[in-house]
Amino acid sequence: MLAPGPRTARPPLGRHASRLKALRNLRSWDLGTLRAYQESCLRSVVRHAARRVPYFRRLLAEAGLAPDAIRTLPDLALVPISDRHAMQALASTELLAQGFAAEQLLAYLSSGSTGEPFVTRRTRGEDRLLLAFRMRILQQLGVRLTDRWASLKWLGREAGEIAVERRFVPRRGRSISCLASVGEQLAELRRTRFEILGGLPVTIGEITQAMTKADRATMRPRMVITGGETSTAELRRHLSETFSAPAYDLYGTNEFMATAWQCPSTGLYHVADPTVVLEVVDERGRPVPTGEEGEIVGTSLHAYAMPFIRYRLDDLAVRGETPCPCGAPWSTLVRILGRVTERFRRLDGTALHPYALSDALMSGAPWLQGFQIVQERLDLVRLRLRPLRSQQPPPDGLARAAAEVRGVLGGTVEVTAELVDELPRGGRGKALHYVCLVK
Repeated sequence: MLAPGPRTARPPLGRHASRLKALRNLRSWDLGTLRAYQESCLRSVVRHAARRVPYFRRLLAEAGLAPDAIRTLPDLALVPISDRHAMQALASTELLAQGFAAEQLLAYLSSGSTGEPFVTRRTRGEDRLLLAFRMRILQQLGVRLTDRWASLKWLGREAGEIAVERRFVPRRGRSISCLASVGEQLAELRRTRFEILGGLPVTIGEITQAMTKADRATMRPRMVITGGETSTAELRRHLSETFSAPAYDLYGTNEFMATAWQCPSTGLYHVADPTVVLEVVDERGRPVPTGEEGEIVGTSLHAYAMPFIRYRLDDLAVRGETPCPCGAPWSTLVRILGRVTERFRRLDGTALHPYALSDALMSGAPWLQGFQIVQERLDLVRLRLRPLRSQQPPPDGLARAAAEVRGVLGGTVEVTAELVDELPRGGRGKALHYVCLVK
């Protein structure tokens, strides 16, 4: 599935083995060791991107930055921030390093939770390194390699299915679609023996409302791990009380895999500093002070095939202390905002996860760059669709998009679709992709 790249692409990727070895000794790291490691990786990635990735070569040249200009973490602020929709509009040859072709790489399609579905590409070596670090995180939380999992999440499609089945769920476990009804999900859990319960926090919360006393007595996971959408402290407390187990939140992204995880001692989020430089910035791209809210911007320290440098994740967070008061050297986030995914309503009043709508929408609209789905009434849904600059929809494109969504909602729901140049945004310019006005 993954063919070896040309010689020009191999040298930086050969470092992954030594980096993986370094990551096995995380317990011995202090703040100085961590910073030196980050800056060494950062210099290598930026130099590589400036020389071999057309998009970053052009971006840095326009900013007047030489390939070796970024040497320390503060220097990173000199690089212009990249937006998802700007990168999404480019051909893969603009985003991939010379020596790599799209078909050579593992491809992971996002769920569309941002309203701008995007494909992230990695080599197997890059993927294994990020997966190994994620497993280290889980082990620090108390997960064992022998634990059985039950995971309630979006199962993806096409390449995305590889991400779920091979990378995020250990072999000893079961994946359950968050798009299934609450009754179907609960029935699957009743048939599954598991020590770890993971998945979308709101989905797990909905299941707890349908559990019986017998379910509470038999479903006794050792730990609950949430991720994929915003998890509030109140919801985690509820899950912990329901299952009589600790509940931790894991902030993951398609571009950086495990990006931050909740500290068991302080409740803050440890940032995955060995694999990503995570900034929390204001509207001008400047770091916000500790305790203040800002946008999350990330730089991958191990992505050479498809680099991400100062990449806007379209999420908001409150910046925390560095290092964490627990004694670990990691930088922290107080909480992560955004990613609250609205539940839509069918005519019969039952809840519907919006991924069911975006799945249907994206499957029939390869020309789509971004979308907003608004449920104004139980019987009225409006689609605002932004096409790729390079690919306009066919004559029946809008009608097909509306029909796909109507097929999921069922009944006599009216679905309208219109093309827009820009998608509406809410506070601080954050896009609102799922809006339910039915209360």
